[in-house]
Amino acid sequence: MEISHFLGGHLNLAYENPKGHSNRLAYTQLLAALDFMVGPSLEIVIAGDSALETTRAMFSAVRRRFLPNKVMLLRPDGSEGKRLAGLSPLVESMHPVDHQPAVYLCEQYSCKKPITKISDLESALH
Repeated sequence: MEISHFLGGHLNLAYENPKGHSNRLAYTQLLAALDFMVGPSLEIVIAGDSALETTRAMFSAVRRRFLPNKVMLLRPDGSEGKRLAGLSPLVESMHPVDHQPAVYLCEQYSCKKPITKISDLESALH
């Protein structure tokens, strides 16, 4: 979809709804959606057991950063992981490394090598 086409109709809808009431606050949500659509976005997959402290620490490291265009996903092992891979083939080959949680940083379906240390994750997210 061309951006000018998207903006043409949606900005008018954000400003005035069908009942004629001003909807100025909708602009912020519209601009956030537009920014996400234009990209780039960062896909972050954490492969591991959510009960492990290391996995939770990796989630915390990502959440501490302001990354407005991120999509974060937990990829567990076992049947839940297989079910998720059926919905999102991108995560099919993503697994913990040496029984430790691994973080996969991806953009446009291209992923970097898995990260297993929190210090490396924080450096990669700079």
